[in-house]
Amino acid sequence: MSPAPTSSAVSVNGGDLRNRAGIASYTSKWNKDSAKDTAEDTQARKDVYTDVVNGWRDSALRVRMGNVFHFCRYYKGEAFYQAIARHEHFLAAHTGIKPGMRVLDVGCGVGGPAREIARFTDAEIVGLNNNAYQVSKATAYTKKQGLANQVSFVKGDFMKLEEQFGPNSFDAVYAIEATCHAPDWEGCYDQIKRVLKPGGYFGVYEWCMTDAWDPKDPHHKNVAHGIEVGDGIPEMRSIAACRDALKNVGFEIVHEEDLADRPDEIKWYYALEGDLRKIQTLWDAVMCWRMTTFGKFITQNTVWGLEKVGLVPKGTYDVGEALKTAADALVAGGREKLFTPMMNISKVGTTFLLPALLFTEIGPLATWENLKSYWPIIPASLIFQLISFVVGEGSHWLGMPQHYVPMFIFSNVTSLPLLLVDALGATGSLDILVPHGEVLADVLKRGRVYVLINALVGNLTRFAFGPYLMKTHKEIAFLHPHHDDPHHEPPPKLGTIALPTDSDDAQLVQGPESKFAGAVAKVKKWAAIALNPPLIGGFAAIFFGLIPWFHHQLFDNDGVLTPIADSVASVGNLYTALQMFVLGAHLYSKKGSSANIPLLTWLFAYRFFVAPAISISAIYGIRTVWPGLIRSDPILDFVLMLSNVGPPALTLSAIAELAHLPADVEGQIARIITLSYAVTPLICLPVTAALEVVERAYGLHGL
Repeated sequence: MSPAPTSSAVSVNGGDLRNRAGIASYTSKWNKDSAKDTAEDTQARKDVYTDVVNGWRDSALRVRMGNVFHFCRYYKGEAFYQAIARHEHFLAAHTGIKPGMRVLDVGCGVGGPAREIARFTDAEIVGLNNNAYQVSKATAYTKKQGLANQVSFVKGDFMKLEEQFGPNSFDAVYAIEATCHAPDWEGCYDQIKRVLKPGGYFGVYEWCMTDAWDPKDPHHKNVAHGIEVGDGIPEMRSIAACRDALKNVGFEIVHEEDLADRPDEIKWYYALEGDLRKIQTLWDAVMCWRMTTFGKFITQNTVWGLEKVGLVPKGTYDVGEALKTAADALVAGGREKLFTPMMNISKVGTTFLLPALLFTEIGPLATWENLKSYWPIIPASLIFQLISFVVGEGSHWLGMPQHYVPMFIFSNVTSLPLLLVDALGATGSLDILVPHGEVLADVLKRGRVYVLINALVGNLTRFAFGPYLMKTHKEIAFLHPHHDDPHHEPPPKLGTIALPTDSDDAQLVQGPESKFAGAVAKVKKWAAIALNPPLIGGFAAIFFGLIPWFHHQLFDNDGVLTPIADSVASVGNLYTALQMFVLGAHLYSKKGSSANIPLLTWLFAYRFFVAPAISISAIYGIRTVWPGLIRSDPILDFVLMLSNVGPPALTLSAIAELAHLPADVEGQIARIITLSYAVTPLICLPVTAALEVVERAYGLHGL
């Protein structure tokens, strides 16, 4: 690993923690001619990456644009610092940062994004920086802005995160144009994964060379070299390398996009062009002027004079020259689409266990014969869910929180009913339901099939509509033209506006001509919510199950594709056990508020008494009034009567994750589900009632 910072990084001049020797030697680590910069030179920079980065950081704070250390997208007429804030909000929203979370900012600079994201999300932000000078500045700015109790900063190495923080320490992690300074991405991303809690998300704006970049092209190599020299980066790497590094350490890339490739009228590099014709506000004129040829001449000569009289460290002028080179290279890279500073890769998580489970449970049952024989289960299940939806929405209309609604609708339709059928069969309680000429084993086998057909419907509707029914919480954005100048007052907490609901970072106002586009965006939004991985897994099971060849090859024991199905089943079987750990983790880590006792009483009363009263009455009525409508089978009636009975589905905690609810709401849902299973013995009452009613309907008393 890299050597420790040199001893000259000490407090001098009343708290100045800059490494003056590092500043003086910074530019010596690159060959000025990119054609002569060898692989050995690159490796040498990687070996001392801490010194390389700190040498740049110690002086760059003085010669760059105030305290802003990252790029962003712009809209016409939008002020620079407003665009910067929006860019940070966009990453926070995509990463799923919510109130109450503990979040790590990797490579936090002087804390501008950390403070902005803390205001935006109400999360606790821990900023990590390996530069003592910047950590001291970040701490001072944060205290001045009144955020010291919410945002903190520590000095540390992002190649040693687990050593510093311990495993599973953060609910989410983000990095804004920082991890490009790592000696290698895999090592850095692996450390991030280690400190991220299971199921947590990592969002990053990464500096990458695009797919159009050819490292063998002398001009392309010179562009990358200029960016390296001027921005303290040991080695520029490609988008493909970034993608491979994330996958190699075990991340799943849920969303990736080169935001710089969007067709923006005002490009991300406009602040570096020095083109006064493109300024958006009067304040931006000052910033843009500094990047004109005359502005850079004045700035650099001022720095030269200050260095000569000892007011800035020796080498600051050379770093300024390197920054000029970097600015030219960045603009060239942007114009020629060779470079992007905002490769957005966000929401990295694991979302394949539950789809695998649904695929292996539903697939074997998805046959045309089953659909023809057991079709009454499908409308009955849907009707009972619709009734529960009306009850849930009615309760919400009377004041119950929206996230309770799915707990009215979706009960445990798989593990608990199967356990009931097996347990009741083992104790002899279902003997009364065995018709003449049959044995109990055949009845139990049919009963399990009935349960799983109902589970098929329940699982599909739960994951299609559950996230939508839960999600009513909207993030808010504080869009304001402030910046991190410590002399400016913190932004007001009034005048908030809604974050764009289409997650597209789009403008907030649309004209009449965009109504069709708006409708399309709404459809896309619904599809993004509804077509989640579990639902896709269920539909895939139905698709392959209904095609005889695939059904045989996948789900029969002697098929050529059976080993694949068995492997998927092995993965899926991990879900139930893992979900218990997830539920426990939610209970431990998400400090949800206590549930309201009257609301819980009504929810449990509906799940264990009202819902079974409705389903038992309905099936008994159909059996007595239209006896031929449903296949005559006592075990079928029994299963239908209990199809919408029992505690809320355990997977609702996973649906809460899919809906991106605030952490405190997720914690409350986990507590409610846990309490519901504590009172599950109450199910003995509707089970007894269902057995009595089936016996009466079929005249089975005394058999």
